[in-house]
Amino acid sequence: TSKPEIHAIEILKKFEIYKYFDLSVGATLDGSLNKKDEVIAHAIKRANALKMSSIMVGDTYYDVLGGRANGLKTVAVTYGYNSALELKKALPDYTVDTVTELEKLLMEI
Repeated sequence: TSKPEIHAIEILKKFEIYKYFDLSVGATLDGSLNKKDEVIAHAIKRANALKMSSIMVGDTYYDVLGGRANGLKTVAVTYGYNSALELKKALPDYTVDTVTELEKLLMEI
């Protein structure tokens, strides 16, 4: 996320889903890491992930652009905070409307 990492962790804890995450990566408070593509690159590095087997799932135009900038497949989810039209402009590889559709897609790709 481009939210400060410390705040993102608190949000995950508040909604009692932190335990489902192996890693939470976000922007730094000092601004040294705050652009979406940079945060995604940092997440890939911290996770020791391979770009070819990583997928960016997001609900914003910037999520899709950040994923594409890092050479990732991208999935836009329309059930988030932004409109499907805005997400479409970012040219995601895939678009899904529900968590069930997302789960099915991720199992297929």
